[in-house]
Amino acid sequence: MDAATWYLGPAGDIRKLFCPERDISMNLIRYGGVHQGLSGARTMDITGYKYEFGFRWNYMTYADWAWLEALHTRYLLGPFWLINPLKNNLLTRQSAALQLSTNTTHGVETTNATVTGVLDWPSGVGIPTYSFGIVAAGSGATVTLDEGLGFPVIPGETYNVNLYVKNTVSAGTTGTNTFAINWLDADGVLIGTPTQVTLGQSSSWNQRSLSSVPPAGAVTGFVKMLINTGATYRLAAPMVNIGASALPWEIGGAASLVLVDQLSTTSPRFPLTDCALTLLEV
Repeated sequence: MDAATWYLGPAGDIRKLFCPERDISMNLIRYGGVHQGLSGARTMDITGYKYEFGFRWNYMTYADWAWLEALHTRYLLGPFWLINPLKNNLLTRQSAALQLSTNTTHGVETTNATVTGVLDWPSGVGIPTYSFGIVAAGSGATVTLDEGLGFPVIPGETYNVNLYVKNTVSAGTTGTNTFAINWLDADGVLIGTPTQVTLGQSSSWNQRSLSSVPPAGAVTGFVKMLINTGATYRLAAPMVNIGASALPWEIGGAASLVLVDQLSTTSPRFPLTDCALTLLEV
């Protein structure tokens, strides 16, 4: 992946964008409402946060502009993936914060595991918040991050998934618990054999990391953990970044699934095109 390059397109055909003009807008909009009671006290209901992106280009050739036209006119069906070079964590904000999913796409989903939020966080890693506590795992327990959404694949790139782990019971009592990137093809079918890395059994915070190259035909991936019966863990600061090595943890959002809202165009000089593109996060 080229540094400082934006990518846009459908899963399996994400392309570099022609370098946009300065002052790209990236507004993270809060949705919900503010209510004021009879006492004057205010409360806020928040239903979510979504990005709105705005780009401008001057003097584009037809070849560069045609890609945007194809996306805007639904010649290619959306929604589309946008990769933001200003961020590194390809997980959603919900998964990066280890928040339970409320819509089966964004966030953490568990099976056969009792979980809770714990005021415990690895020192020196980002802004401290709650860790994700697996209080007790049942038979066949799993933990997945953004399983219903995933993150997009850029062909030829290596991906790294890393997270901080603490085992809260004595070593040797939890068996072999693992995590991996599961790769999916265009039909959403699992392909390849995931490389499994153990979560470990350290009683203090320990970063675990895995690099993986998508198999041929992969268009998206997601992180999955396999937890043995009786295991108890604390998890914090998960991240998926492009590259073979783990980068410093950050809040997620480097990859956004977006809709093309508007594409306004002018031609300042034949045969070149100026345009402005607005994208709305799904």
